[in-house]
Amino acid sequence: MINKPPCDCGARCSKWNVRKKRIWRTVTAVTQDVQERGYAASVYDIIYPWISYRHVPSRMMLRRLMTDPSKNSLKYMVEIESFIGRGFSSNVFLVKGEKNFLVDTGTDPDIVKRIDCNIDRIILTHRHYDHTGALGEVGDKLNAPMYAHPLEAKALREADDMSIISGSFGKTMEPLDVMDIEDRYAGFHVIHTPGHTEGSICLYHAGEKILISGDTVFPSGGIGRTDLPTGNMDDMVDSLKKLTEYDVDSIYPGHMRVVESGGDRHIKMSLRYSTYL
Repeated sequence: MINKPPCDCGARCSKWNVRKKRIWRTVTAVTQDVQERGYAASVYDIIYPWISYRHVPSRMMLRRLMTDPSKNSLKYMVEIESFIGRGFSSNVFLVKGEKNFLVDTGTDPDIVKRIDCNIDRIILTHRHYDHTGALGEVGDKLNAPMYAHPLEAKALREADDMSIISGSFGKTMEPLDVMDIEDRYAGFHVIHTPGHTEGSICLYHAGEKILISGDTVFPSGGIGRTDLPTGNMDDMVDSLKKLTEYDVDSIYPGHMRVVESGGDRHIKMSLRYSTYL
């Protein structure tokens, strides 16, 4: 990647080999320490943009780049493909970044035909059938492990049709090997947001100010139902208050359109609406 000079200035690049050695000396001095703390996935994430600007960072600057999300756009770059649900099926999101993962599966197993990369895991925002109906087939076809909040994972492992509300769709669920999700994954913070279900979660990426909200927050002040099994309106209000503490620009909800900007405003509208119910 860095074998040729970053410009065509001829003689002025005669010291390129010296600069290249300095880059590697600087990188190797801090890379191991930083990677052990779970930040940079690759030293190239740090080197490449600085080569383009003909600048070799100091050790202090490099350490800041590798640990401060506000100063390292390449490391925190996230691409999300949205597959908007049809009928009662939920939206499905393909997240590409540090890891590639799928958020929810909807009810149509043919969603796998639209996925163009290897999937490291499937993350479920909650247990409801409109978000998990195709989970078994999609998980098998993608050979991807499945994760959810412990309360939701337990219901899916036990095929609790009543709380999964599969009967409302004229279906039954098979027990699925869903594991408990950790607090963080691939740069996303997992936020427990009970209300729609007892184990609902949202995924938040601080670097990109992205919130994948499941059925907790919808555009223009909408919220998920709380009158279904394990739902609770008081919990929903508390969860919305929690979400107002995050700096959110884009919202990727479980249903309806994606919010491209001004996500904070939509969350506050949802909170205001919930207090009237």
